[in-house]
Order: sequence, then C-alpha cells, then structure tokens
Amino acid sequence: MRISEASGDTALATRALRLYVHTVGKAKLARKPTEPDATWVSTLAWGARMLCRVALATGLTLGQRGIDEAREAGAILEKAKERLDPSDKTLKAYVELAEGIWNTVMAIKGTYFYLSLRHCSPRTQSKTP
Repeated sequence: MRISEASGDTALATRALRLYVHTVGKAKLARKPTEPDATWVSTLAWGARMLCRVALATGLTLGQRGIDEAREAGAILEKAKERLDPSDKTLKAYVELAEGIWNTVMAIKGTYFYLSLRHCSPRTQSKTP
C-alpha cells in the first residue's frame, strides 16, 4: 500500500487499503491469528492520513468525492481506536495526530461542500428577465 502511494498511484493504494481493512478486519472479528494489534492500528492510521491527502487533492469540480474519502478516513480511524492499546503512548499519539488531520480535512471539505451546494442552489442563481 505505502509503496503504491509513494509512487503516485493513489487509486491502487486506496484499493489495497480497503482490501486490507476488509480481510484483516474480518479475521480479527473471527478471532483468527493475524498480525499484532499495533501493526493493525498503525496501518489504519496511515491509511486514514492517505485518504485525507486524497480528499484534499480533489477539487470542487469532482463533486462529492473528496468528502466521501474524508468520511471513509473517519470510519477507518474508529476501527483503529477500537484496538488501540492506551499504554502505547507513541501509537496513541500517532492515532491522535491522524484524527487531528482528519478533523481539519472534514472542516475544509465540509466548507467546500457547503459552498458548492450553495453555489449550485436555485435560490442563489439570479433570474434574468
């Protein structure tokens, strides 16, 4: 995933992240032996930050895509916090940093989304005689 994003292929990295969250998440629910929780949490926090970067890279012309990516990042952060060990201060700080980035992106994208809706609203368009 990380190498795909580093090479600029964010679509592939996003698909790989979604597959990882799905497969490892199902295995953890079934209590199957998987990777340690710390690896799971750090990968999810990294993935949420990547989705936030993707959300900010999308412009107003692409419609709602950016806000959808940001919402997905929030859902992934919630999954990360479920398995977070509170005694691991470094990992906790990394997740909190990712959550702060997510909050900022949601504020930015929410404002853009609101402005784009307001701009396209029939009430704001002037009527010519």
